[in-house]
Amino acid sequence: MKKIISFNYLKIFMVITVLAFLNACDAIKSSTLMAAGTPDKSNMVPPQRSDVSSMSTRGLTMLGLQGVQTERGMMYSLDSVLFDFNKSVLNAEAQSAVDQLASLIQQNTGKYIAVEGHTDNVGGKSYNQQLSERRAESVAQALMSRGVDSNRLQIKGLGEGRPAASNKTANGRQKNRRVEVTILN
Repeated sequence: MKKIISFNYLKIFMVITVLAFLNACDAIKSSTLMAAGTPDKSNMVPPQRSDVSSMSTRGLTMLGLQGVQTERGMMYSLDSVLFDFNKSVLNAEAQSAVDQLASLIQQNTGKYIAVEGHTDNVGGKSYNQQLSERRAESVAQALMSRGVDSNRLQIKGLGEGRPAASNKTANGRQKNRRVEVTILN
């Protein structure tokens, strides 16, 4: 009887393979530059400061979880964490994204993590504030269940105050039902 490899394990294998390849490319590039001698620094562009390992970030981007460098740190908007109206429960697709994110967070020890929940504008502001807090807590609990230390997490609900899309359409409102996770500088 053949063993069936789950889709998640296949994705993890793909990430490891891609990361190993990227690491090998970086090593070859570095050794080539060193062999060429001291570079002319007058036309060099300074490297962008990244607070997360570039290998990890590139691997996650290839799987669809894209980070954006902000003033505060590397921010991941969990687009697959599209909460249903008036809900704070993670769906199956969101679980996969949280798996990937937990792995990245664990690779970046010593960093604090902001977990911020958001809502659409349907309902009262006070209710939406509470709902956004429950959404952030839901993602934080999922991260902790995957080994992320709770002392590193800063959990906050931002209500409807920072929409990612227009609240005039159902699609826009769905995009606003999200959680953003930032690996802080």
